Formats: sequence, C-alpha cells, structure tokens
Amino acid sequence: MGGVCNHAASLVAGPGGILRHGQPVPRYARRVTKNADAADAPGAELAYFSPPPPRILAHRGFIRDASPRAAGGVPRGGRSPGAGEVGTSSFGDLSPVENTHAAFAAALALGASHLETDAHVTADGVAVLWHDPTLERFDGSRLTIADERWPALAKRRSQGAELMTLADALAEFPGARFNIDVKTPAAAEPVARAVVAARASGRVLLTSFTEANARAAWRHAPDAARGATRERIAAALAAIEVGSDRMLRRALRDIDAVQVPERALGLSLVHPKRLPRLRRHVREVHVWTVNDETAMVRLWRAGVDGIVTDRTDLAVAARASIAATASSFADGSPPPAVSAPRHPDTPEADAAGYEGRPRV
Repeated sequence: MGGVCNHAASLVAGPGGILRHGQPVPRYARRVTKNADAADAPGAELAYFSPPPPRILAHRGFIRDASPRAAGGVPRGGRSPGAGEVGTSSFGDLSPVENTHAAFAAALALGASHLETDAHVTADGVAVLWHDPTLERFDGSRLTIADERWPALAKRRSQGAELMTLADALAEFPGARFNIDVKTPAAAEPVARAVVAARASGRVLLTSFTEANARAAWRHAPDAARGATRERIAAALAAIEVGSDRMLRRALRDIDAVQVPERALGLSLVHPKRLPRLRRHVREVHVWTVNDETAMVRLWRAGVDGIVTDRTDLAVAARASIAATASSFADGSPPPAVSAPRHPDTPEADAAGYEGRPRV
C-alpha cells in the first residue's frame, strides 16, 4: 500500500467500457455535453467510444520501425538507421517517421480506429503532433518546437516526411478517433481550440501526465472525452488498496478512460482486484504499450477495452482471433476460459490464477 501511495504517481502515467458487452457498469455515468456545436449532440454517445471494444489505439501511427526487428528495441522516431542497420521492408513502403500523415494513414488502413498521439505548441500558437520538445529524433536538429514558428517548422523534412499540425490531422482523417497527450501547459489551450474549431470534440480524448495540463485542455474543450492523469491514477490505485469506493469515485470523477501500463511497482494494474473496480467508475480501461499478440489477446479477454500499440498489424490479428473464438460459440455454449499470468502481489490470485473470457 505504501508503495502505491508514495510512488505510483511517478510510474503509472501513460499515453492518457463502451460497457462490457451486455453487462452494464453501474457507477459510471457519461458526462452530458453542454456545447451544441460539439461533433456529438448533447446527450449523444461520444464517437470516441465507437466502434465497441476491443479497440486498437495506434501508438503515434504505424511506421516502418514498428516491424518485428524494431520491436526488439530500435527507437521510434525519424532519424536514419545507423551503421549496419537497415529499415525493414516487411510492410512495404511505409514512413519511418512517427506522428506523421503517412504513419497515421498506415495505421488506419491496417484497421486501427484510434490514433494515439502527442501535442506541443509552436511559438506562434500552433498545436503540432510530436512527442519530444525538440526535433532531434525527427531530423537530428536540436530545435525546440516551442521556440519556432510554424511556417519554419513546416518546411523541415525527415526522410521525406513532414511534421503535422493537429488541425490538419483532424481535417485529413475525419473518421479517425484521436487520443491526444497534451505535453506542456502552453499546449493545452491551442490543442483544445483546434479540436473545437474542427468540431471534433466527440471523437477526441484529451489527457496529459499532469492534472494542470489536462484541466486546462478540458476547460477549453469541455465536450471531449477525458483520460485520467498521473495524479488521478495514483489516487485511484491508493483507493483500491485501502478498499475505499468513495475515494475511488472521487479520484475518477468526470474521467472517461484510464490508460495504464499492465504492470508498475511490481503490481498488475489489470489484476482482477483492480480492473473491475476501475471499470465501475470509468467507461473504458486501456493498456499501453503492448506489442505482443498473445499479450493482446490475454488482456482483451481479461476485460481490457483497448490496447495502445506500435504493432497495429498484430493487434488486428489478435482482435480477429477473439472475434473468431466468439463466433465459434455463437450458439450460446460457453467459450473456453483462458488462464492469465499469476500475480505475485496478491497471494490468493498467485495460488489460483484467474480466468478471462473472450468478449462477445
């Protein structure tokens, strides 16, 4: 318990159902939209939470370096392969640069419905989709996005790819759902204003590592979905450990989705002690960043709603596997139970394991 309370805030933040099929989550109530200009009409379902889970959130799109070779540790980004390295051609002519038009288009073409991305702001107030504060992993330069004006940044290239503004991404991918991590306090308002101007609030989730960043974005885009911040997740885990539903409800008030790694501090954050309690108070729980197909299937069957992944191709295959299993048991007979890994943080579960079922 002390470890969760004292250290979860530094380890449990991340990139940040529709209800379990046929099974309501009693405590979560969707916030009613107030802005009639939002993409979703007041009282309507947020488009972000469609189609139903299991859902795939493509981590900064899908790029060449998300290939099997790169899954072993090649950094994502835009710099050319070093000496002795070659980019794989396993997936054809893909962009080597994350958070770009080509990367987003590739993920959507493979079957992702959601794009997980990051936003900074330029010196002239333009929200730009890039993870780092500098362009070192884009083109090798040490330019800081916050210090440059957009017209200058728009001219920069990395292996043929160019940076993308949030406004352009929302316009060019009108059917995509966006999961946006607001990286700095200064970016919060420009990000939110771009979402509202595009009438895209209903298909966007805004989140951040820090509560201040997230609150600023939510204030300017009140109808967008909201992801739990580092502070909220730490408070929620502490509440679960002490068994306080009141504290848990307060920690996740007005939050639509919790996005966490599978494990932190030696704990399974999707353990049956924790996952069902989180899902009672939010619409969905997503796990990041999962690049193993077997792990994806296991997590989805355990009740996780979404997977944030570099490997959209594997996630599509994993989702198809789950759908095939569900179809095989469409006559009403129970699908086979799937044992999940043991969880040493809970002795009872470690002794007995737990069962998950394919979502149907």
